[in-house]
Amino acid sequence: MTLHHFYFDAILYARKTGQRYGQAMFNLLVDVRPDLSEQIRGTSMDIFYLTGPAANPTKWDAFCTFIETNWRTS
Repeated sequence: MTLHHFYFDAILYARKTGQRYGQAMFNLLVDVRPDLSEQIRGTSMDIFYLTGPAANPTKWDAFCTFIETNWRTS
């Protein structure tokens, strides 16, 4: 899965299931890149409880930066 597809699929998953965007994105990350999700879980980058980027832009940006930096290297 490409990073672009990950972001797109997470949005679709959130809309389909009614999950918060952070919850859907993290749950999809657990499925497709469990190595990265474990590095994020419980840290200042964990977006699971966020309704979307506007809820906490700093945390959302940290999550996206980490994912984008480590997507291909892990």
